[in-house]
Amino acid sequence: MIKINNEKQQSTQIFFPETPKMIRWVIKCSGGLIKDERQANYVLIGFVVVATIIFLMVIFGGGSQELPPERVMSEFPI
Repeated sequence: MIKINNEKQQSTQIFFPETPKMIRWVIKCSGGLIKDERQANYVLIGFVVVATIIFLMVIFGGGSQELPPERVMSEFPI
């Protein structure tokens, strides 16, 4: 990505043709927080890591093996 400043001090983003669309989307939707492709890559890697951790917590930490109390068992016979 190349930034070009004109006389009004507004920056324009120009992307190289080989920049992936996902990277361009992250930069565009960041509201100016993400300035270049390297930062966008770090954001995407962080997102994948967080999503993987949440997925593993849901799969492996999803419930306890304890039986419900007797009162509950008597209300819902199996």
